[in-house]
Amino acid sequence: MNKWVPILLSLAFPILTKAQETKGIIFRQDLNWEMLLRKGKEEHKNIFIDAYATWCAPCKQMDTKVYPDSALGELMNKNFISIKVQMDSTKNDNEHVKSWHKDSNKMLREYNIIGFPSFLFFSPDGELIYKDLGYKDVATFSQLASLVADPRSKEFRNTLKDYQNGKKDYAHMANLALTTKALINDDKLSFIIAKDYKENYLDKLPPSAFLTKINIDFIVRNFGSILISSNDQLFKACYFHADYIDSLIGIKGFSNSTITEVISKEDIQPRLFKQNLPIVKNPDWKSIQKKIASKYPKVNSKELILNEKIYFYRKIEDWRSYTQYKSEQIYQTPLRPEGMDVFFTLNAPAWDAFENCEDNYALNIALDWSELSLKLEPNAVQYLDTKANLLYKLGRVPEAILFEKEAILQERRILKKGGNFHSENAGFVPEFQANIQKMEKGLPTWPIHK
Repeated sequence: MNKWVPILLSLAFPILTKAQETKGIIFRQDLNWEMLLRKGKEEHKNIFIDAYATWCAPCKQMDTKVYPDSALGELMNKNFISIKVQMDSTKNDNEHVKSWHKDSNKMLREYNIIGFPSFLFFSPDGELIYKDLGYKDVATFSQLASLVADPRSKEFRNTLKDYQNGKKDYAHMANLALTTKALINDDKLSFIIAKDYKENYLDKLPPSAFLTKINIDFIVRNFGSILISSNDQLFKACYFHADYIDSLIGIKGFSNSTITEVISKEDIQPRLFKQNLPIVKNPDWKSIQKKIASKYPKVNSKELILNEKIYFYRKIEDWRSYTQYKSEQIYQTPLRPEGMDVFFTLNAPAWDAFENCEDNYALNIALDWSELSLKLEPNAVQYLDTKANLLYKLGRVPEAILFEKEAILQERRILKKGGNFHSENAGFVPEFQANIQKMEKGLPTWPIHK
């Protein structure tokens, strides 16, 4: 059991010792890239870079909800030298941020950073050994950090070379596929390995051996419908024995989500798009729904087609149709103020409309979503900012400025509560203040699309 193959499972719940006096991750602010590498070699530590942007909401979520965690801080401070690198440029940049501009621009290109926050883990020699993207909760980020820090991960590269040279160990191939995806962020190679494993090993197992939580998790959670067809025994099990599969996985609705993704891929998307471009402007939704209902009578075809309408009309930027069907979905779905439910269901699409839509009819619907988000979370600064910007784009300037000022007030309260006593110009405050200045001058606060 000293091989790398159990790493992912053994690190699913990393053991973090009692936190030291210093809480959270210590981010160095006195090192440039060369000094960072030298420090890594001296201390025999890997390097962690949090690549963020000043406008990035999930980046702020990491700063307030994840990085301050005591146990995570102990894990990271023991194994890594950590630094935050700002990837955009603003007039408020201090000297430390400015000193990183050249290297941050190089990193954007060299490591193909396409979104924020991006997490870059390097060896002391400056070799990128892990890369990831997007908000992670404390448990997930701890798992990733533990994976990178574990010395057994070095053995993975030798095992991968064996696979590429034709030496295939199907008993351990699932872990190879996942580690390829997690450790070197090579989605294409990871998919090739996973497809090989599924088609030449899993699909040949009898149902009693194939239909286990580990096997289903491997396929669905890590690769989704791309690895599944309607002819698979997994699809058939989800379709005919949904309650059993949901119980096995422990998630109600898991089976339905799995089969609807496959149906969309096989029976709907080919009628709407070709090479990712729309082939029809006004799909015959009734005909499509009728065929789905006939072929898969156990599926809620009405709900499935509603999801497809939302995706299709947003894709072709038909904002009136998109907001109409999105609202229909929103008001059918009970929302919880906990977690990120409200953010992704209401605030994110409202902000998307603000940034990209010019139709006042659709913008007013997005404003309704924003107002609903604030009913659920009245003091959420990002939601206040979204409402302010929507009001401004709709020409309601005095109201917009009032809500932006309220967003600043709430942000400063949050920062002070978190121990930041220099909160006058921290967090989102500079961004919100800049928005007010633009509003007062009649300048756009939204991106100008050419």
